[in-house]
Amino acid sequence: EGQQSWIDLAFSLDEIVTKAVAENSINPQNIEAEIRKYAMVAAFGQCKQVGAGIDHAKRIVEALIQITRVGVNGA
Repeated sequence: EGQQSWIDLAFSLDEIVTKAVAENSINPQNIEAEIRKYAMVAAFGQCKQVGAGIDHAKRIVEALIQITRVGVNGA
């Protein structure tokens, strides 16, 4: 059960990234801004449920940004 919430978060973050890239494909800075805005809310909500703090949520979002950068620049 505990893992399912993390799996749900992963799918939610994937949707956030996909939408941000599709809507802002011309400007990578806008992609990152949109990911940060929506992913932080989702990640913090999950981290809060399991007793982790904002720092853990920030690390998740930063990792997501790095992965997105590689994907966008490699595409």
